[in-house]
Amino acid sequence: MTKRSIIFFPKFDNQALINQIRSKYDPLIQEIAPHISLVFPFDSDLTTEELTEHITESIKGTTAFKVKFKSFSGSAVDGFIFLDCVRGNDEIINFHDRLYTGILAGELYNETPYFPHITVGQIKDLEKFSSVVKKLNEEFKTEEFTCLIDTLYIETIDKNQNSIVEAKLTLG
Repeated sequence: MTKRSIIFFPKFDNQALINQIRSKYDPLIQEIAPHISLVFPFDSDLTTEELTEHITESIKGTTAFKVKFKSFSGSAVDGFIFLDCVRGNDEIINFHDRLYTGILAGELYNETPYFPHITVGQIKDLEKFSSVVKKLNEEFKTEEFTCLIDTLYIETIDKNQNSIVEAKLTLG
């Protein structure tokens, strides 16, 4: 079985700021670049061709779109810190919903609602978590992260959690 996910890798002009934050708080900074998960990691025996065919069919009629990320939130339950999407949210949700059909329908995790974000860290200590989210919102309150999303990626995740691009598909 191969562990995979389907993601966008946004390319922001000010991406160094995201990496600066991740270097402090994200244990996976060396394994994967900032990304937007569309299909969360799943184990699969599907071939690259089968998965690519499903994705191509699922995203027919879609085009490149602009996104903007601003402000931080997170999940106090597991300590993940998120950079929130404030533009392009509906488009990202549309991709997410389209991809979790057909051969990927059984992989959908329904326990929590999906909302577009970029994970920038994880802090398990609840008190520290809250203060870090507050600090990030104060420190970066005027910062916006914008770019054009035009490529979707199939990622393989190796045993060391390293991200390896298996395939990429251009939108529209």
